[in-house]
Amino acid sequence: MITPKSVRLANTLIGFVFVFIMISYTPATSQSKTRTASVDCENSLQDLIIGSSLKSAFKKTLRTKIESEDGTAIRVQLVVSSSNSQKVDSTIGWLIIDTAKQTINDITNDPEEPQLLKFNIVNWKRFISCRGKQSYSPSLSVARP
Repeated sequence: MITPKSVRLANTLIGFVFVFIMISYTPATSQSKTRTASVDCENSLQDLIIGSSLKSAFKKTLRTKIESEDGTAIRVQLVVSSSNSQKVDSTIGWLIIDTAKQTINDITNDPEEPQLLKFNIVNWKRFISCRGKQSYSPSLSVARP
């Protein structure tokens, strides 16, 4: 038989369950969101470079590091880790990503005469979007590797 006391008890129990569910599903902190966004940007940069026409014997094992950013120019360091137990990073190349001109230039061999790289436009959009620099123009013709 349903009594007012059992209804109050059921309502209290439902309230506790609701509060527990709300506490369990609180949104991530801004720090963890930033960390996730940073990892996503690193992955999108990695995908952009590995999917480009970059010529390197280390292409499958290289990592990318943004060394500096000045307005629309992003200077990227290409590194590989040594295979020994010390895991020392070695620089194997340098790129300049120009978000205004929508180009990737390999300046490893000659900064005065960079090699223009071809890249996947989907990877470009993902990287630019991640960086918060919407400088993609649909009229740009970018060759795919």
